[in-house]
Amino acid sequence: MSDRIDLNRAQTGAEVNAGLQAYMRGVFTQMGAGVALTGLIAMLLGNWGVSNPLAFMGLFTGMAGWVLMLSPLAIVLVASFGFQRLSHAALQACFWAYASLIGVSFSMIAFQALIAANGGDLSLMSAVANAFFAAAAAFLGAALYGYTTNNDITRFSGLFFMAIIGIFVAMIINLFLQSTFMGYVISIFGVILFTALTAYDTQRLKMTYYEVGGTELGQKLAVMGALGLYINFVLIFQFLLSLFMSRD
Repeated sequence: MSDRIDLNRAQTGAEVNAGLQAYMRGVFTQMGAGVALTGLIAMLLGNWGVSNPLAFMGLFTGMAGWVLMLSPLAIVLVASFGFQRLSHAALQACFWAYASLIGVSFSMIAFQALIAANGGDLSLMSAVANAFFAAAAAFLGAALYGYTTNNDITRFSGLFFMAIIGIFVAMIINLFLQSTFMGYVISIFGVILFTALTAYDTQRLKMTYYEVGGTELGQKLAVMGALGLYINFVLIFQFLLSLFMSRD
């Protein structure tokens, strides 16, 4: 609270708004760059896989597959629990490593889409494109709402936490049930939940700036904010892709 009071005393309202805009622009620029890096890696690696299918599939089998699956989670845990000890540069390295690993994972989607397209089936390519643009529209709309609304979305933090736990428990259960209907319901709920979380995270970032903007802590929290928004976008995309593919 004292940090916020000091900030308001030291700056005029116009300066605070300009600082907030620069802070948020930096967060969303890093998040967008992460998405671009993920897409670039996915396309390059997927295209390489078309020419080298055996080597490509080796990335997703055996020990390599387990490392690829668990490494993103490990990075998030390191960044979250080591936040106080890690430097701003180290947190940025975690962000880029996470985005790169997700790109490797998504290269399987690119690989399958390219193989299908070479065979004349463009349905998967179309589903990926539709899911991406729909995810971008949902994400941007939610972020704009979170930035401009006067409603306090952060009061729902407990509800969001329970919803996140609920959806991942449901996903684990459906790994065993293999229910198409349950998967469809989970995907719809996932799109709604992580779109809402985008608005929540955006508003929380605004509050972060007012409290610690211009400090090293504020810079570190900006990286974590970019990571959170990136994860929201990726999950919205994945759930939408599941819906578009099930429809096809």
